[in-house]
Amino acid sequence: LGDGLLSVLREAGVSGLFAGLPSVALRSLASEFATVGFGELLLGRYVLRFGSSGSAGARALVLRTLGGCASISMTLPLETLATRITTSRRPLSIAGAVRQLWSEGGLAAFWKGLLVSFVLCLNPALMLTTVENLRALVLRWRTGVLGAVGDDGNGGTDAEPQQLSWLEAPLVGVVAKLFTMSLIYPLVRGKVLLQARNTNGAGLLQVLGKSRRKDGIRSWYRGLGAQMSKSLLSATIKYTVKERVERPIQQLIHTRAQRRAPQDGRDHDGNKAAVAR
Repeated sequence: LGDGLLSVLREAGVSGLFAGLPSVALRSLASEFATVGFGELLLGRYVLRFGSSGSAGARALVLRTLGGCASISMTLPLETLATRITTSRRPLSIAGAVRQLWSEGGLAAFWKGLLVSFVLCLNPALMLTTVENLRALVLRWRTGVLGAVGDDGNGGTDAEPQQLSWLEAPLVGVVAKLFTMSLIYPLVRGKVLLQARNTNGAGLLQVLGKSRRKDGIRSWYRGLGAQMSKSLLSATIKYTVKERVERPIQQLIHTRAQRRAPQDGRDHDGNKAAVAR
């Protein structure tokens, strides 16, 4: 990672470290919002209709993966553009990347790697499910071993959801990301190779096979250290913030719903009285 950063600094200066930032930021915002939104929407609908009994972990993983598949169908062109811009050896604008992709395969080129992207939807789904399971384990451990729930300011009561501490939340995010990224990184590597260059119609298996024949199995994990550096920092910040803002937002929504309910009831009674008169 350090060698790569120094190389970019020498060749393109500080601005080179932020090459493609607008497209990457747009892609990340759209992808994260759509993936989590669709996944949690499907999961919430399922729980409302069928209840929460059964294999909760497997059900959450499947529904979140389906939500990820729905989101990637819409956001993959942004990801393809971002990958093409950030991996280009020469400065490449968004318009230039669009023209380049169009010349390689028309509209279909923007959805290059769609099938493998569907498989990789398992990554955020597995990440969220792993975080939830680790979170539950940490809270049970704290309750059973330390007996400090409700006493240290980070726990809760029987009527109040428990919360991870400022130390526990980032640790849960890091462990979950290490686990999921180690499992699926060869697929991530293959997807990047598909999007970064013109593969003349070759699929994921062909690209990975060519890489293995040329540089061995280790080539499938090339860049894993840099990816881990980025992903671990991202996961640490993301799930620490999530742990801290989720409860206040839920409480705010619940409070507003409770305040609205009496008003709705009065409006309903008023309508009935008007009809009776």
